[in-house]
Amino acid sequence: MTNPKNRQVRMTLTSICNVTMTNPKNRLFQKTRTSSIYIVTMTEPKNRRRPKDVNSPLQQQNTSIQASCILPAEQFIALTQTQGRIDPTLIDAVYNKLGPVKPALMLGEWGGGILDTGHPIGDTLKEIRWLGKSFTSAEQVDPVIIDKNGQRASWGKWGLATLHEVLYRDVVSTAMIYDDRPVFDYFRYVNDDMVAGIMEGKELGENLFYFYLKR
Repeated sequence: MTNPKNRQVRMTLTSICNVTMTNPKNRLFQKTRTSSIYIVTMTEPKNRRRPKDVNSPLQQQNTSIQASCILPAEQFIALTQTQGRIDPTLIDAVYNKLGPVKPALMLGEWGGGILDTGHPIGDTLKEIRWLGKSFTSAEQVDPVIIDKNGQRASWGKWGLATLHEVLYRDVVSTAMIYDDRPVFDYFRYVNDDMVAGIMEGKELGENLFYFYLKR
């Protein structure tokens, strides 16, 4: 990219990326992000003499701009902070890049959050004041913990569940299988305190329900 006169370079990136810029003359750069548009502002050092001729080689120096996409885990965390509806295809693209999670990491108490794609399960969980899940062991899982008078309590209506390592979307990772319902939760690793989840099953219809757990 050549920038002989303009002080700003505008470019569109197809994914969530960081931008780093280098220049043979060591000019300094700053970047500002607006949606998927990055506005790159060039600033020359104060002690650098600028040639009078705007068409001189110095003014026509190429600026090397490199976009390096951030890690899938960071992209997923960004999705959890998104307000409003989220396109399921965007979640799928990030989820599919996440690594597996072992059952041992799941043990303990987890809070839960919804990735809003408009799925009716999200409304149900909000109505019952869903808080998260409880994993006592791989064989003893309470899949629906709710807020009852300010305390974590079992909802009870969806029974219990177990953890198993299963193949899903070409990755062997931990899944939660409900004891009495044809429903599966497939987990992927974000970090030690967050996992991504996809719920699917006959009771949910064709659409998937997207969520996350954190502690």
